[in-house]
Amino acid sequence: MKKILSVIIAIALVMSVMLVSCKKETAESLVNGAMAKTDAHSATEINGTIELVMSVMGMEIEMPIEFMMQMTDLQSDTPTTYTKMSMSFMGEEVNSETYSEGDWVYTLADGEGYKMSAAESEDMGDSSGLADVLTVFPSEVFEGVEIVKNDDGTKSVEFNLTQDLLGELYSSLVDSLSETTGGEGSEVELSDAKIKITVKNGEVSKFVMSFDMIMSIMGIDASASCTMSFDFVAFDDDVKITPPEGYLAFPEY
Repeated sequence: MKKILSVIIAIALVMSVMLVSCKKETAESLVNGAMAKTDAHSATEINGTIELVMSVMGMEIEMPIEFMMQMTDLQSDTPTTYTKMSMSFMGEEVNSETYSEGDWVYTLADGEGYKMSAAESEDMGDSSGLADVLTVFPSEVFEGVEIVKNDDGTKSVEFNLTQDLLGELYSSLVDSLSETTGGEGSEVELSDAKIKITVKNGEVSKFVMSFDMIMSIMGIDASASCTMSFDFVAFDDDVKITPPEGYLAFPEY
């Protein structure tokens, strides 16, 4: 009887250890689990900023960007998107709205509206790369990384990405920024990136990434620092898209 009891206790102890180890939350399980859960939504709304500071020919040029992006039907082949963006450049402010629906992309920039086919818009480069922040990170980036529990109940994880991983995981995002800063065909070299992800209720609530770029623009050397911040503010039925007024009458570009 004592022997049987000892075996039962031993088995119970082993099972309890296994259960505790299985339930232990790590930086990797927290981040990648939140990424997958957030990516599963049918609709998402993001508020964000991009702080770009360029240094070229002894001048420092700031290009702050603010945007709001809404995306619906995300699990379909043709999601509907709406982006409202404001960018400042050398004292000038540029405002635009972009709405994509089916085979067409409608743009309203400083009061002028036009439309183009979705295929043409993709070839010319658009803001869709701004949405490509949800990805699964490899285990190696979480080595030695701890979870920080914040006072508001959220959890944060900070880690680094090598320049190779940055270019691999965020190629469309980096390409969009490269075209914005250097233009098509410019040579761009990336630094390693720093990433901070905040998780609320098991989902991504904030994503911040910063990195530097060295580029050659028409033979002129330049550099830039970039910090991007994305706040996930609404999901699914809470996301309501309102297209630009009169978009159906926009002439073709």
